[in-house]
Amino acid sequence: MKKSDKQVFVRSASWFLVLLLLSIALILAACSPVNPTSTGALVDDLGRSVDIEGIPQRIVSLDPSNTEILFALGLGDKVVGVTEFCSYPAEVLDKGKVGGFSTPDIEKIIALQPDLILAGSIHAKEIIPALEERGLTVFALAPKT
Repeated sequence: MKKSDKQVFVRSASWFLVLLLLSIALILAACSPVNPTSTGALVDDLGRSVDIEGIPQRIVSLDPSNTEILFALGLGDKVVGVTEFCSYPAEVLDKGKVGGFSTPDIEKIIALQPDLILAGSIHAKEIIPALEERGLTVFALAPKT
């Protein structure tokens, strides 16, 4: 291969690479959600369809493991209420208390005006229905491992 042939090949490969990257960027842009602030309907671990409107700004956690996950994800500033059994990380101690893990106080939860409540499977029979009757959004997490 002559030197001029190598230069043509390198220029062609460079243009191909630029066009390929541009195509990938356009495809990714076309796949992004039109309204990223609307989460929409999700299925929780109890198999219920839960419609979450927008990005939650005020979250109540009824399960210590959910609380730890929220803080690990950097969402501690959005947590406004936790149970008396939520003790980690240390920042959780400054959050509003809504009662026990198995006995959360519905009125205390309502007073915090949450736009999302994260519950556990223990709350399925009584607590979740009572909260939803009051128009609150409840998403249940029930990890198996």
